[in-house]
Amino acid sequence: MHVRCNLSSTNKLRLRDNLSDGKEIGVTRADIQEYLKLLPVVKQTPQGSLWSSYDAEADVLYINFKKPSHATDSELTDDDVIIRYEGDEIIGVTILHASQP
Repeated sequence: MHVRCNLSSTNKLRLRDNLSDGKEIGVTRADIQEYLKLLPVVKQTPQGSLWSSYDAEADVLYINFKKPSHATDSELTDDDVIIRYEGDEIIGVTILHASQP
């Protein structure tokens, strides 16, 4: 899912997804504090960037640290995380069953 963001006058960040129904997802300013906790992780990535998308139907979260990227190898961990490599560099992870604790 890709989203478009707008801040409304009610201090809610309104996200409109790209699904056919155009469903809005409300995020409060307090919720943004949770996203800010990712900042140290993002700053440690080689390009200082992080891209993510969630596939609700498959319950899979994709996180990429490099774009464009071309995985040359991957490894499945015991906790259902696929680590993707380009050479020796980790370029992303795929988290299977992402909504499960």
